[in-house]
Amino acid sequence: NSNSNCVGQCFVPNPIPCPLPVSRFVSPNGTGSGLTPFDPMGNIQAALNASSFGDEVVLLNGVYNANVLNANGKIITLRSFSNTSSCVILDCAAGTGFVANSGEDLRLTLKGFTFRNCFRAILISNFSAVTMENMQVINSTGNIIVSFAGNLKISNSIFRNNIINPI
Repeated sequence: NSNSNCVGQCFVPNPIPCPLPVSRFVSPNGTGSGLTPFDPMGNIQAALNASSFGDEVVLLNGVYNANVLNANGKIITLRSFSNTSSCVILDCAAGTGFVANSGEDLRLTLKGFTFRNCFRAILISNFSAVTMENMQVINSTGNIIVSFAGNLKISNSIFRNNIINPI
């Protein structure tokens, strides 16, 4: 993807306009295109798959069944619409909530929602990185596993009622 590192303009090999970032909206009961909050998609992974560099996937309030979400190397933001972690809950059903293992960097951002009931909320490996802002991980077996040259930046996040608390 020649636009994989564009910020405003792409310069490889000639200047070409970069596509503008797109917001894709998701609701637990959505059935639409996801291009507006009034026509949300119903599947987080489908919204991640449809996203490109710089896009954001915006989760509308609700409880989502989420297991092994993966950005697949894309530098995007996955965030709640309200930026309030108590309004959007990703229930992992004892699985893994989010995986970064395809070379993502700290511009891959998870923001303003809660992981609960996870075996592990986030798995970061293979030289990948994740930024977490305004997040919660609750009632889970494990919090976050960072392995094999993974990187994690956390700000303003809460970890509580988890069996294994160390990150």
